[in-house]
Order: sequence, then C-alpha cells, then structure tokens
Amino acid sequence: MSALVNQQSSSSMSEKEEAFGYALCLRTSGFFPFVLDAAVQLGLFDILAKAGPQAPLSSYQIAYQLHANNPEAPSHVDRMLRLLACYGLVSCVSRNLDGDNGDGNYKVERLYGLALPGKAFVRVENGGALAAFTMDKVKMEVWLHLKDLVLESGNLFEKVHGMPTYQYVSLNPEYARKFNTSMNDLSKIIMKKVLEKYQGFQGISTLVDVGGGYGFTLNIIVSKYPFIKGINYDLPHAIQHAPSYPNTYMSNPTLNSKYPFILLIIYTLFFIFKL
Repeated sequence: MSALVNQQSSSSMSEKEEAFGYALCLRTSGFFPFVLDAAVQLGLFDILAKAGPQAPLSSYQIAYQLHANNPEAPSHVDRMLRLLACYGLVSCVSRNLDGDNGDGNYKVERLYGLALPGKAFVRVENGGALAAFTMDKVKMEVWLHLKDLVLESGNLFEKVHGMPTYQYVSLNPEYARKFNTSMNDLSKIIMKKVLEKYQGFQGISTLVDVGGGYGFTLNIIVSKYPFIKGINYDLPHAIQHAPSYPNTYMSNPTLNSKYPFILLIIYTLFFIFKL
C-alpha cells in the first residue's frame, strides 16, 4: 500500500502529509475487496484473458461483452479497472483519441490487459483458481464483530450465527458448496506445487485426509502415487457430495458421535485389512 502513496507523492509533500496519505489509503482500502469480488463475478479477468496480451481492451469493449443494460456500465468498469491496475492485477495504458473536447484537450482512452497476478482470478475449467474465493454476507457479519472477540472471547462465528461453523455449513447447502469449491480450487494450486518438490509420500500404503472435503487433495496425491489407498474422512454434508475416485474410500463420523477419531481409527484399520 505504501507503494501506492509513493507513486502519487511529490517532492513538495511533507513527511506528515505522506504519513496521512498512507493512513488514508489504509482506511479506504476496505473498498478494494468489494471491487475485486465484483470484477470476478462480472468475469472481467476472463474477458481480458480471452482477448490475450496483445489486444488490450477499453472499458467500452469490456462492458459490451457484459451485455449490461446500464448506459453507465463502461464508466463503472473503467473505474473498477483503474483500481485493479493500482494493485497490479491488470495493466493500463492511455491513448489520445482523434478530436478534442473543444477546449484544446484531447480525449483520452484507457486500455486494459491482464497482468500476471490477475491470472489467478481467471476461471479455469478444472478449477485451481482464486475466482471461487468470493465474499459473502455470512463471513462479513463475523468480521464486523471482531471487536467483541477481543473484549469477550469465545467462538465469534457461533456468537454471530448461533452455531459452530461446520454445523452452519451442514445446514446451508449453498454456502457449503461455495466453501468446498473454494477449498478445492486452492488445494489444486497448492498440492500440485507441493508434489513437485515433496517426496514424502513414497512408501506410504494408506493415507487419511481428515477434513478432506470433496476429496480433491487426496485424489491429487493418489493419482500421482496409485499404490496409496486413500481415506477421505469428513462430515456427512461434505462426503455426500464428494465424487468417487479410484483407490479412495469416503468415510464420515456420525453427527452424534462423541468419539469421531476412534471411529476414524476403526475405519482406517477396516480399510487396510479389507483391501
């Protein structure tokens, strides 16, 4: 953030003025996650990626592809992309258009392209991007009560929503889908990099992923080491929507069980000797 201030500061600014500018940037930076979230939902990164690095687009060209009914859509898109450019997610170049505004000043058009960090928000067919990490009201309401956690302690999510996180997930299928999708996409990015360097799975016969969600992480590992027998262990609301994978067994504790890890040991032993 300090880089943004330094780019805009001049030699005439005092140290105190620069410090205030930096503080102001920090205080107003809360708008950025909302702009980023809207850009992902609108597919702005996808549009820029499709155009390619040699074909930067204007806000009018981008807004046209959104099929928006709002005549001010190009202006809104332009302001959003200008902010994203400040954070290095998109590139921005300006060009003078023919003609002027009648006052001797030429009209300026900004053209945008996809920067390297922005590629992380491009939707890909098999996942593995950060596009699924969108904001939602459920999490926002928790963060708005962060002060209460400091003053009163306890489980903040439970205080705000009246139940623990995973119980809430189990009772809200749409939230569960978004949660697990974002975890899956992140797992694909991380695990592919981990397996490029880490060799510790050699010689393992059975691998248990506790809280493995839909089982994507385990599947990535087992796919590279097919001699491993995998056990994906999670709550029923996650397991019931998990796809089936070769050489992987889906297991879950009962919701009323007081000893889920004892059940896990039993399941693991059964799985080892059964196979």
